[in-house]
Amino acid sequence: MQRRHFGRLALGAALGLALRPAAADSFPARPIRLLVGYPPGGQADSVARLLARELGPALGGTVIVENRQGAKALIAAEAVAKAPADGYTLLLADRGVLAAAPAFETELRFDPERDFLPLARAALVPYMLVTRAGLDVSSVAQLISHAKANPGKLTFAYAGELTQIAIEILEDTAKIDLLPVPYKSAGQAALDVAAGRVDLLFSDTLVIAPMAQAGTVRVLASTGGSRSPVYPDAPTMAESGFPDLVWFVWHSVAAPAGVPKDVAARLLEGLKATLASSAYRSGLARLGFEPIDETPAQFAAALQADRRRFGELARRLGKPASK
Repeated sequence: MQRRHFGRLALGAALGLALRPAAADSFPARPIRLLVGYPPGGQADSVARLLARELGPALGGTVIVENRQGAKALIAAEAVAKAPADGYTLLLADRGVLAAAPAFETELRFDPERDFLPLARAALVPYMLVTRAGLDVSSVAQLISHAKANPGKLTFAYAGELTQIAIEILEDTAKIDLLPVPYKSAGQAALDVAAGRVDLLFSDTLVIAPMAQAGTVRVLASTGGSRSPVYPDAPTMAESGFPDLVWFVWHSVAAPAGVPKDVAARLLEGLKATLASSAYRSGLARLGFEPIDETPAQFAAALQADRRRFGELARRLGKPASK
């Protein structure tokens, strides 16, 4: 089973090396839709719009971003999984959908491994651990002590698979008990933390920047491998004693499985040019996000490794797998 799935992932590597067949010369003949599972204005939407702006000209066509938020991005993912495999419907697929969902979601109506052809990763985004300003803690250690003194009372907001898992890893490692509060968007979750209605969350720098500047939230730590250039005084979670929380979300572009090889090769060609362009990379830097320099084969290997890791995490956290 895994070998078959890896073969589909590695198809991208083979396509990237192949000459583009003449049949792909007419692609795209109409606008391409790029579905995003989150609302406008957030992390995923910002990456998608930057990508669409540069990918359209690279393909000689137009890429239109379509937001279908909800259910931790699984609504958009299901729509793309069931779309015609012609290359005109793509998914901005994050790590949660492609790697974590098979291990953590029990009622998926599509198969993240079977139903997609992952093409390329577009951005890497670390999270910041943030609390409401009124919570009397200024470090991860103080947060843990406060949580242990008040079991089940501190609330955490989350709006996606990966932020929920990050909190659960923190709970499991620190032996604390927090109260989950789900949201449909990271922006609304952060606003409620800033308003003092919820105690903490993991979020990216784009979402929390205005609130941190206003002093309505406090940044405790970064989940990155190194300190955030935006918040250099905040230690990493690893520095704070949690090496398991070197934690990123990545965003990729995926097509429905079964896309013709010539069309997939054309998409890969356009993505390669886009992701290497100075306009795209400078746009990512302005968002505080990082590019990912890798071959399709390296993406395939990284995705397989992520799926194994999430499977292990699900077992450790006592989560039932979806299959």
